Amino acid sequence: MQNKIFILVLSSLFLSCSTSSTKMGTKEEIKNVDEISRDSHIHDEIHDKESIDIQFNTFLTKFFQTNEFQKSRVEFPLKATILNEDYEKQSIKIKSENYRISQVELSGTTDYKVEVLEEGSLGKVSLFGIDNGISTSYTFIKKDGKWYLNELSDLST
Repeated sequence: MQNKIFILVLSSLFLSCSTSSTKMGTKEEIKNVDEISRDSHIHDEIHDKESIDIQFNTFLTKFFQTNEFQKSRVEFPLKATILNEDYEKQSIKIKSENYRISQVELSGTTDYKVEVLEEGSLGKVSLFGIDNGISTSYTFIKKDGKWYLNELSDLST
């Protein structure tokens, strides 16, 4: 009986020692993993900043998915065309504090289809509603190698 208890205690000690050694690396190994992760993240951010404006579609993806980035790439006051209460076109200027973030699914949805055009330093994204009155376009210009939203037209009814 004592042999069985001794073997049981010895086995549990052995198992707890072997599992604890596989759970954690040394502090130095952990530090190295953290540094690699941080360096990789910094490299990705630098790469993103360098390449985000090369392809218009790459820029658009970031523009419509990241609120902070979107607001940084709008020329304020933003020129806009909207419909007034009488459904007449009206030109307005939108200040930074009145700008609303636009969420656009570039592949389209069941509510609208999307058309993306790019010609040199001009780009345009148009949304055409499917039986719902959506009619919105975003005009972009490329300045100093960076894309900016330059004009908005929302003629949705």
